[in-house]
Amino acid sequence: MTAELAPGLINNLLMTAALSFGAQIILWLISIKTRDATPADWWWGLGFGALALFTYFNTAGVGVESRKLLITACTVIWGVRLSLHVFLRSRADGWRELDRYDKYREDAAKAGVNVHWYIYRRVFGIQGLMMWITSVPVQVAQFYLAPTELGVIAILGTIVWAVGFLIEAICDWQLQRFKTNPLNKGKVLNTGLWYFTRHPNYFGDALVWWGLFLIACDNSIGLWTIFAPARMHYRLAYRQGIGWLEAKMSNLRPEYADYINRTNRFYPWFPKKRTFP
Repeated sequence: MTAELAPGLINNLLMTAALSFGAQIILWLISIKTRDATPADWWWGLGFGALALFTYFNTAGVGVESRKLLITACTVIWGVRLSLHVFLRSRADGWRELDRYDKYREDAAKAGVNVHWYIYRRVFGIQGLMMWITSVPVQVAQFYLAPTELGVIAILGTIVWAVGFLIEAICDWQLQRFKTNPLNKGKVLNTGLWYFTRHPNYFGDALVWWGLFLIACDNSIGLWTIFAPARMHYRLAYRQGIGWLEAKMSNLRPEYADYINRTNRFYPWFPKKRTFP
């Protein structure tokens, strides 16, 4: 196995871990000063791109250039689009801190623990860890010495990535367009991709990471990194925060409860009771 990998993978993983957690600590310190944890969301996509680019330049002269460029470009393109979308959404919302961060502050106050440390553990610390774990396939794939050309699995992975990227981008656009129309105030978006799943952006995001994993499986070594997309998939499909968000939406918009009852939470499919807007 080692003969198929360029030297330095372990060192790269250690350096990217330091980069991931170091960036989060800086953002955390900024959030203490500004009392706003939103920059964590702005960095989420860019952070993955930074880890991919760091690995790309750290493997200069080794590895297979076509695969390195492919997996790095896919990661950076996805990350830049997502971070730009989140940043513009924050600007449109008046730079208001997200409700879930307000809830964390309330939870810390109720528990009698230090708010800043609680925010670090629930937001910045876990994000640094998740970012590093999820990026492992992107890093490992750049150290392959073989195969020297892109294989069928890598091409399949690129297709899966592209489908996921388009789904995520389209549904973000649909939601933003819906929210900016004053006629939709108080209504629930249940058209377009949102007709088939309550969280099409999360589903698209999961496909992105499965696609990158498949690119990493161009060499069988990549199979060992399956924990990365599997962990991200679980987080996107079953994380507890979705339940809290949907409970809040149901209280604010009564029709959202009906939307929950007839629309799949994560996996796209036709509503249980077919309705036409």
